[in-house]
Amino acid sequence: MDKKMNQKKITIEYYNTCALNQECGSDFSRDITDISILLNSLSHRPVKERTINYNGENLLLSFIEFNNESKLWELIFFKSRSSTIPIIIDTNGNSHQILLKDNEMISEALCVLYDSSTQILCMQRNIYAFGTKGIEDFFSFFSKPNIYLESIHKLDSQKKSLLKGSKFKKFKLHIRNGINKNLSPTASKQYNKNTSICKVIDSALAVNSSIINIEFSMGNSSNIIKIEDEDFEVFQDLMNNNNVKVFELGFAPDEKSNMQITDFMDSRIHDTLSISYPKGGIVDFKDIINKMTEKYRNNLFFK
Repeated sequence: MDKKMNQKKITIEYYNTCALNQECGSDFSRDITDISILLNSLSHRPVKERTINYNGENLLLSFIEFNNESKLWELIFFKSRSSTIPIIIDTNGNSHQILLKDNEMISEALCVLYDSSTQILCMQRNIYAFGTKGIEDFFSFFSKPNIYLESIHKLDSQKKSLLKGSKFKKFKLHIRNGINKNLSPTASKQYNKNTSICKVIDSALAVNSSIINIEFSMGNSSNIIKIEDEDFEVFQDLMNNNNVKVFELGFAPDEKSNMQITDFMDSRIHDTLSISYPKGGIVDFKDIINKMTEKYRNNLFFK
């Protein structure tokens, strides 16, 4: 009798690896950089020396290797969980605890690929493990300057035309601000553009807050705001900023028209894949790595 298989869907996100360089004042520049030298150095360290403290937990690089066939670096991270150890229970309600040895931890895994020829990092999305901030903090712990992951996006022709000279009645932006909280305070950048919307963004970014929400709407009023050329440059930068989690605009061709809400986060390049594993068994991380490699190689954006 065939053993029942579970299916796990995984989202793959793509980033440029950048060096974060401090300029005058509190502003930072992000310059795309190759981290293969850093990865090669990490590959020669024992696992205990590839472990950092991450928000009171352990973040360790369990596996790192350069694949000579794919020409990609393959990495598997684990983040320990400080929450209560889960209980195993069967369909009859019988339960028992998981017993751990002194040196064991409940952990969540995250798989990563890196292409030194393009400086692109492919990262599995796992909300139970960690995200871009964890990767940045880990690499920056071993590197100077600090490492920043820049989101990769591709605007289609329709969205490009909307962002150039269009008029909007609603603006919504959510930013996870990094000021004084981690090794890469990228959200503190000031744009210093002389437009109404840029002044609003700069004022919000100047606040020492870990989360920034900006939202306003003209509703049914006759007021509308025109997107200036300087706004377009700022919007492009916001889409590259992985700290930006929500970016929506409500467009209206004129004062009397209804708004059309456009989400610009779906312009970020990503892939999805499906992994099969036995019920009650474990996910094969090498299978994830192989399928991530296939997705990356076949992504038309990177051709």
